[in-house]
Amino acid sequence: MKKSEQSLELNLYSKETSSCLAMSPINDEATVRYAELISIFGQYKDGVIAVEPEHVMNAELRQKIYTFCDRYKKYYPILNRFQKAISKIPEGNHFFILPKEITDNAEVLSLYNYIDARNMKMSEEDTISTYNASNTGHLSTFAPLLDHYHISLASSDTRTHIGESDRNDRVCRFCGKSTADPGVTFRKVAHAIPEALGNKGLILNEECDRCNEVFGNTIEQDLIAYFNFHRVFWAIKGKNGVPKIKFKNGCIAHKEGKFEIGYKPGLGKSESAVLKQVTLDSHDRIATANIYKSLCKIAIGVIDAEKLKYFGRTISWLLAEEDHPQVLPRVAVLNAPQMRVESPQIVLYERLSAMADLPHLVAEFKFKTLVFVFIVPFSDLDTKTFFCEEDYNSFWQSFPHYAAVDGWKFERFDNPQKLENSLTVVLNRSTFLRLCEDECRRC
Repeated sequence: MKKSEQSLELNLYSKETSSCLAMSPINDEATVRYAELISIFGQYKDGVIAVEPEHVMNAELRQKIYTFCDRYKKYYPILNRFQKAISKIPEGNHFFILPKEITDNAEVLSLYNYIDARNMKMSEEDTISTYNASNTGHLSTFAPLLDHYHISLASSDTRTHIGESDRNDRVCRFCGKSTADPGVTFRKVAHAIPEALGNKGLILNEECDRCNEVFGNTIEQDLIAYFNFHRVFWAIKGKNGVPKIKFKNGCIAHKEGKFEIGYKPGLGKSESAVLKQVTLDSHDRIATANIYKSLCKIAIGVIDAEKLKYFGRTISWLLAEEDHPQVLPRVAVLNAPQMRVESPQIVLYERLSAMADLPHLVAEFKFKTLVFVFIVPFSDLDTKTFFCEEDYNSFWQSFPHYAAVDGWKFERFDNPQKLENSLTVVLNRSTFLRLCEDECRRC
């Protein structure tokens, strides 16, 4: 996601969020406003504004930033995103304001380790000791990975437009067509991550209306159906609010802050004799290959446009209608409540080195407590497919922060056939029976 090269830039780093503020075009007005903003984080000295990089959030500082953003966001809409990022930093927590983005992975990791240590509010000596220990440990773990991959994060928690802002100059990332081609338009708001998963902020400018419709009616439907339980459980609002999902033998809903299950006894395929668990049979039929495609579509949507030239075969695969299984790398899936995110996000690992034993592009998709790590297949820079167990295991061990965590399931998402799916819910007896009595009448 490129910023304009002709912009005045300010970068925010905190434990809670990061944000790049790029004010453009550069003119006298923008220069004056930029100077006014950075003066909040520094002071005039010898005719120059000296900006302090490290700050501690407090009510007075937050109000100064809010006042500036409210005054000028009509002229610079990007200030909405900056203000939202500021709102996420609790009082007393440390953050950094820097004039340039940090692009070195090791430097970014070191900065976040330092912020974590400062937020512990210890003595200076203990802070430095904690930082050094944490930084040494993390760098020793991540050093090989950082040598071979550039890491980038795309989160939907703030409004971000990816790609060309001018509709007349846009080229679709998937079909390669532009407004110069007959019938091609870019009128719809294309979400890089499906809106039904809670993405309101990550917008893909470079997806034409036709491709947006095709993906929305095909592969993305299966991804959304796959996440139906979590969409309801977490009360995630899509276009039509929080969904209520009906099954053949029941339904699930989220009402008045409570997750509710309705169940029609005796119709489930597998029902525990003591009703500690039930299986709800879905009306939806899901092709697991479409789940893999949808995840890869998200990755292709957020990668820098100049890198798309390596993924022609990947994009053709995304658009193809398949009727027979295709061997794909496994997808690592983890349910990790301790890693819960409020908004869906995707991390890209793009290989920098020429090491053929490592995949060109690896992605991590987070949706609430679920984590998916997957290889984006068919890159022109890959010499291996990573289908076989030996190659895949070698790749997995190269990502030590994943390999060290227990609980991963390695799934095969490669079947293009639409198959029936079901949801097994485990509850204690009293909770389940109460929900039955309240909800079944309305299913």
